[in-house]
Formats: sequence, C-alpha cells, structure tokens
Amino acid sequence: MVTSLPVHNAPASFLCLEAFQRKFVKEILRLPDNTANAAVYLLSGLLPIEAQIHIQALTFLHTICSQDRNSIEWALLERQISFKSVDSSSWFIQVQHIMWKYELGTVADLADNTPKKGKWKTRVLKAVHSYWSDQIDSLTPLYSTLFFLRQDKYVPGKILPLLSLEYTARESERLKTKVRLLTGTYMLQTKRKNFNQYDTNPICQMCGEENETAEHFVLKCSALHSVRQSIMVDIERQWGAITETSFNTLPLDEQLYILINSWPTLKTFLKTHLSSEFHEFEKHCGRLLYGLDRTRQLLLVTNASQRPPRTKHTQKTN
Repeated sequence: MVTSLPVHNAPASFLCLEAFQRKFVKEILRLPDNTANAAVYLLSGLLPIEAQIHIQALTFLHTICSQDRNSIEWALLERQISFKSVDSSSWFIQVQHIMWKYELGTVADLADNTPKKGKWKTRVLKAVHSYWSDQIDSLTPLYSTLFFLRQDKYVPGKILPLLSLEYTARESERLKTKVRLLTGTYMLQTKRKNFNQYDTNPICQMCGEENETAEHFVLKCSALHSVRQSIMVDIERQWGAITETSFNTLPLDEQLYILINSWPTLKTFLKTHLSSEFHEFEKHCGRLLYGLDRTRQLLLVTNASQRPPRTKHTQKTN
C-alpha cells in the first residue's frame, strides 16, 4: 500500500515555509530582511517551497496511477475523481488543481494513459520551472531596487554566475558590498532619504558635491578617488584582455552596471562564467567596491566625530 502525501491548499503553511527559506538564504548572503523576495530566487536559483511541494505531489500521483488496477490505491483514485466536486478537499482534487495550474491535463487522463516515470518527471519539471520562471521574471521589473538584476533571468537550479565562482575567504568577505549594491539594499544617502520619515539630506556626506547615488559612490565621489584610482587600473587592464576595448570609454551608467553585475555583458566574450578571466575581473570589482565601502565607513565616522554636539537650542531650531 502506498502512503498518502498530504497536499492541501494551505497558503498559510506555504507562506510560513517560504518565509523561512528566504530568511535562511538572506542570512547566508548577509542581506537585510527588506531584500526583495524576487532577488532571493534570482541569486540562489531555488524553487519556491510551493513549487517543490507541487513537484512531490505530482510525482506521488504518478506512483498511484502506476499501481495495479485492482489495488486499493487505484480504486480510491477512481472513486474520488468520479464523485468529488472541484471544491472538495480530497487529495486527488487538490492535485487536480495543481495539474491545471501547470497545464498538465487531468488526473483521469494521467490514470488512463500513464507515461513512464522518467518521462512524467521531465514533463512535470519542465512545466513547473517554466511557470515559476515566468512568475519571478515578471516581478523583477516591478522593484526599482533590482535595477542591476534586470538583465538576469531566473533559472531554477542555477545560481547567479557571480555567486557560483570559487572565492577565497578574503574574496567572500568582499562580496558582501557587491551583493548589497546588486540587490539595491546598500544604504546610500538617497536611499536613506526615501525610507526615512525624517528630513534626510541626500547629498554625499563625504564630498558634499551631489546626491549620493550608486553612480556617485562608485565612480564619482572625489573623497574616494584615491581608492578608486589604483584598482580601476587593474579593471581596465582585465577588461581590455577580455573584450579588446577600453573600459574607461564606456558611458558611466554602463561602467556602473558592469562593476556591479558584469556577466550579462561579459557572456558575449566568454564561453563560460567559470573561466579564470571572469573570476579575475570579478575579483578586481570586488576589491573596488569593498575598498570604497570601507573608506566610506571610516570617513563617515570621522566626519560625525568632528561635528559640533547638538544643543537643545539647535534641536528646537531643526
């Protein structure tokens, strides 16, 4: 006798498991809780919990349909799909809704014409992966924070190329800044102003020249010029070795995109993201962003310590 797999339409349970999965991935990548959910799946390649449960249910259904027609399981299947309404909480009816969701036909059709296990598994995976790829890819443009992931497509089971490289301990530590910029969770002054209920000055607190956007922080801030200058030489050299073009002649917005997420551009020139050339380029990008972040934090602390203390009079005035 085959033991039944419980698959009820329980969104509360799904939501709880989904939240746990996303939180776990965010902690591994050292991302804040407010990171867009779509980013978690794009970066990790994980399937949502709901999709994973659906795959298991559809696989189990095939096992039941493959039983001898004189078995208890087959008799139960036949009775349930014959007499239960579409609103029933019957396990077979719940699985029928899953099959409709992925356009896999009906339970009755599967029972009458049961394919081999391997063929059914391939069909199920293709349908489920296609559905969730479309769902997650459609969410990405809705998040302004995911601007630097807009050229990436969600592929179930495949980690984002940037994260699939074998990093040293030092390189892994440097990756934190890049991933936060990539997911739009790096806290710059312009972002702080958008999310702060109090009046926050969006001007760069280090140079005071213009609003502190990602482009300003990475490519323009004069206070970070010394850090940027030396590492950009290595980036220019590696870019030239890969593309035979000059990195410095690219528009600033394109330079910024490449420094934060280079593979959508470099895949035109490289056969695989596992190449040493890609790893070397990413290593220099990681050095740059990490160095800029460290220097920025030091300058902000120094500037804060040099400000005159706020008095009651200035607090009332402000």
